[in-house]
Amino acid sequence: MINTETFDVFPSVDIVDGIAMTSNSATRLTRGESSTLRRPLGTPAEVALAWQNAGAKWIHVVDLDAASGRGSNSHLIADVIAAVDINVQVCGGIRNEEILSQVLATGCQRVNLGTAVLENPDWCARAIAEYGDKIAIALGGMMSSPNFTLLREVCTKTSSPVIAGGGVSSIDDLRVLAGMSNLGVEGAILGQALHIGKVPLENALAAIQSLE
Repeated sequence: MINTETFDVFPSVDIVDGIAMTSNSATRLTRGESSTLRRPLGTPAEVALAWQNAGAKWIHVVDLDAASGRGSNSHLIADVIAAVDINVQVCGGIRNEEILSQVLATGCQRVNLGTAVLENPDWCARAIAEYGDKIAIALGGMMSSPNFTLLREVCTKTSSPVIAGGGVSSIDDLRVLAGMSNLGVEGAILGQALHIGKVPLENALAAIQSLE
């Protein structure tokens, strides 16, 4: 049996222009034209509370404005942290020590480093050495499925917790990832599939619990 006490589902709150929106990966091409499914879900705090009420133990906040270089939503992240009673991890645009310090100052429990791991691995290694379990690595794919091979490779290179950072599109994906908890995969971020109703959070959490 899988010990799911070491594996968590991280429902995502994606912030764009001050609003929690459906995931950016919910974009598809139709007859050669970009057709986005993005829509507002509510304020970041409201959406975070909804995920908490559904049973989540963690909230994953994505500052998409920071990721695209259009500014920071640190004040809204602080609002999320004040609104919920569960852990919050943050990602988006965290590329250097100054931004990392600003995000940690919101009071979040953990920060996820994504692109920076590939672009600036030396700085990421120093950040992990300094902040320990406040730093996690988030790597993954798009909606099709998580990059299981990459996740296994990353797990062999670091003792820091590894989170599947994208591509979870089914309950089966979550089951496979939970089975990798012994390798160091400590959770999976649930974004687009959750936002568009393909994988309800209650169903995802129940599926993981059934593996115990």
